Amino acid sequence: MYAFPSADRLAFLIEEPARLIQIAVNATSLRFVFDNGCYVDAGLNVGYVRPDGSSVAYDKEWFVEKPIEFHALIDQKAVSVEASDLEMRIGFGNGAALLIYTDIGPYEAVAVIKRGGPEFYL
Repeated sequence: MYAFPSADRLAFLIEEPARLIQIAVNATSLRFVFDNGCYVDAGLNVGYVRPDGSSVAYDKEWFVEKPIEFHALIDQKAVSVEASDLEMRIGFGNGAALLIYTDIGPYEAVAVIKRGGPEFYL
């Protein structure tokens, strides 16, 4: 719906302890839950960068998509967050990254939530 806010406004995602503890896969969305109380709801367009630097895109409904690999991020600590326009990149301690995309349009594509704090619906 909108572009991502600047990375400094998303820095709460990596506040301690910032381990990814749950990934909920639904038919049309994903939820990435961190142990610091934050979570990200993403639509149908995410990417996973493996620790070796290679990547895979997930941009279709989950029930018709290839097997997910980003489950390897569970229990990994988020160490960086970057954002530019329509892409947010969350980097993890093992060298992998999660790419979350939003779009400009009439529907919400992403929600970035901090427990008890600011929320961003994109």
